Amino acid sequence: MPSRRTRRGRSGTDPTEHRFRKPGQYADKGIPYYWRVERGIDDLPIVHEFHRDEEKNVYLPVAQHEGVLRTAVPYPVEIDLAAVVEL
Repeated sequence: MPSRRTRRGRSGTDPTEHRFRKPGQYADKGIPYYWRVERGIDDLPIVHEFHRDEEKNVYLPVAQHEGVLRTAVPYPVEIDLAAVVEL
């Protein structure tokens, strides 16, 4: 996908910031989707998927992915989360 149509946000800061402050910043920038990645009890990634409600300018949780991340937005993707940890 051309970079002018895709926006990525990534930062390695306090987890509390990712849950509360960052989503507001992303919404203010008009970013329509974001994923928050955390480690599960088994140390494997868990991906939380959010979509922005355009009327309220807030993010709504859409899915929680464990094992495999499958989504169609902002583009179709399938990622084996265990394989990412093995890299």
